[in-house]
Amino acid sequence: MLRLLLTLIIIISPYLAQAEGIDWWVVVQTGGPNSSAKYQAFGLIGQPVGGVMQGSKYTTFIGFVPEWTLQTGKPNPPINLKAIAVSSTQVSLTWQDDSIAEAGFELERRAGNDSFLLLTLISQNATAYQDTAHLISNTPYSYRLRAYNESGTSSWIQATATTTAELTRKFTPYRNLFYPDKQETVQIRYIMDKPDHVNIKVYSLSGRLVKNLLDETKPVGEYWVDWDGRDEEGEILASGTYIIYFNAGDFKDLKKAIIIR
Repeated sequence: MLRLLLTLIIIISPYLAQAEGIDWWVVVQTGGPNSSAKYQAFGLIGQPVGGVMQGSKYTTFIGFVPEWTLQTGKPNPPINLKAIAVSSTQVSLTWQDDSIAEAGFELERRAGNDSFLLLTLISQNATAYQDTAHLISNTPYSYRLRAYNESGTSSWIQATATTTAELTRKFTPYRNLFYPDKQETVQIRYIMDKPDHVNIKVYSLSGRLVKNLLDETKPVGEYWVDWDGRDEEGEILASGTYIIYFNAGDFKDLKKAIIIR
């Protein structure tokens, strides 16, 4: 197949060059199933460009392109990088791929005036990415992106900084009057606006600790904890009012829960 293409190039090359007044190249794609595709460009006299492999069993004719559109060496940089904070914990990024030669993209991020750090590597031909990696609410983030291949990297492009939404620390029990014997639970929702150690405990009205529900560090986000009305020994507590105590850093709150049996 490849030999036939090269023969075709030699036959028609004088007509293409004469008709357009420019040099033309033929581009073929090689690479078998489950392998990365490689693009090869051949001059009109059948000479391969850039030392690409020849003689692949799997060869697809891509088309004729003018010489000035042929990319060799480092890839072109992507263009029009945009970053939009869609919530307190997510930033949506989009861009245009302006290269046919990249192996992938490098995406870097910085918070505020900190230094840029590598966030992730993105596959070739991608034009979007959703950043949900440990973002902090009400914080400006900047992003920059560049393409890379085995010949090197393109220049960076940078998006205008975007600020994540403000997140307020909250603690809210739902269905605080419940029947444990009917498998009902108190659903405790809490929101973390920054990483912190969280402690949730249940006390009787006399101040006796009856259940330790949570004692661990949590990152930014929204969480749920269920209490089934049982104590540390797994026994359902007597009917009555209990106090759910929430503590995360300097934030403290108390809520009532009523067991009915």
